[in-house]
Amino acid sequence: MQLHLLLPGLLWPARVLHDCAYDLELPALARLLGRGRILWQEPLALEQALCREFAVVGDQPPYAALRLLGEGIAAAEGTWLCADPSHLAIEQGRLTLGSEDLAIGAAEMQELLAAVQPLLCELPGFLGLRAGAAGSGHAYLQLQTPPQLLTTPPSAARGFSVDDALPRGAQAQSWLKIGNEVQMALHALPGNPRREAEGRPVINSLWFWGAGALPVPPQAPPYTTVLGAGALLHGLARWSAVASGPLPERFAAAPRQGATLICLEQLAAPTQALDVDAWRKALLELERNWFAPIAAAFFSGRLGALRITALGSEAAFEFSLRSSDRLRFWTRPRPLASLSP
Repeated sequence: MQLHLLLPGLLWPARVLHDCAYDLELPALARLLGRGRILWQEPLALEQALCREFAVVGDQPPYAALRLLGEGIAAAEGTWLCADPSHLAIEQGRLTLGSEDLAIGAAEMQELLAAVQPLLCELPGFLGLRAGAAGSGHAYLQLQTPPQLLTTPPSAARGFSVDDALPRGAQAQSWLKIGNEVQMALHALPGNPRREAEGRPVINSLWFWGAGALPVPPQAPPYTTVLGAGALLHGLARWSAVASGPLPERFAAAPRQGATLICLEQLAAPTQALDVDAWRKALLELERNWFAPIAAAFFSGRLGALRITALGSEAAFEFSLRSSDRLRFWTRPRPLASLSP
């Protein structure tokens, strides 16, 4: 078995990582990190990292069309773009993108789409607007041709000022104008007072991102199995004819053959919210359910190779272990708190 773990949220900014993790008992993770090689890289959004693993590269991967596949919806011809209902909030004097999970019901989604469709019809090459799978909270625009835009995946936008993540490119001003009109329409959305009364975040914007058409699938898929929760991950698997499944609770339930990609997103939300306690708790659970049994499998020879991709807002790293690294007994454990680019 060759295993690749994708860990968004593992890395906090270097100036605070030590204070957040210095007293955590993570012996299995430290032992693994001490035996292998770490290659530091520029920060990478989770969506970018997933597409890179399937050789979908470029300034603007077709996230929307691929995510549609992951929701069980065939991406018809043309260009697809994510138009996700979102909550913008003012935090510490800046406008930020709120949580992804807004718990939008089917009736509420249809009400929302009906309110904004007349505005979106003004976009060049507009073909349609549709909701994603039931309960996903996603929406999609279908266009005749790709817009001249560079957009930001939501995982890279949360926790930062929205101004730094708005669409860029030759047509950006037109899209920003439509976006402002959409926000005004959503301000009068009948369901928002009800959400506010129930203590739920209101829906006050659409997040445009990830335009493109489906590319030609790869002839040689990079994995035999992928496991995780995200629709984009499952869409990439379906597109490349790779088996996929939900994330098991622990490594013991994962497949034992072939090349397997496992996306562990338990640290992502606490990191974006800067919730140290939740991050530490999730990290200890990962140590118990994943890192410890993975280390046991590797050092006993039951796991042939291990690769870890760790993502953070300031940096990312690629970590690799080969079978020959079992013999490097002289190396010392490398605590997470000591890591620095």
